[in-house]
Formats: sequence, structure tokens, C-alpha cells
Amino acid sequence: NDQIADAYVTASAVTDWGNVVSVRVGLLMRTVDEYGVDEDRQTYNVNGTTINPTDDRRRRRIFTTTVQIRNRS
Repeated sequence: NDQIADAYVTASAVTDWGNVVSVRVGLLMRTVDEYGVDEDRQTYNVNGTTINPTDDRRRRRIFTTTVQIRNRS
């Protein structure tokens, strides 16, 4: 009721969409082409989801943002 997020859960875990006050978005981006000689063998954590991409020579970066939902009816 205070319009402040108390927890972030996956969309499938939301039980009452009327209580949603903000949304957290995470993107794992990668280059189109492979680059350099070192393979990217790391795993990535995007909003609690572990992603283990194919070991290749692409560069990757995570972008996250949180959006407040306003003017809900």
C-alpha cells in the first residue's frame, strides 16, 4: 500500500498484479561478430537468472534498469 517495492519476483511468481509497483528489466547483450582470441567462458547473472552462453569470442555486457509503474487504475 505504500507504493514501495518490497521484493522482486519473476512474472510467473506474481500472485496479484494489482500489487506490482515497479518492474526490473535485465538484458544480456552481445556483439554480432566474434572478437579477439580469448573465449568468453563465464556465466552471467541477469536478475537472478544464470545464463551460460556458448563459449565463443563475443563480448557481452549486462544492462539493468528498474521502472516505476505510475498512474495505475
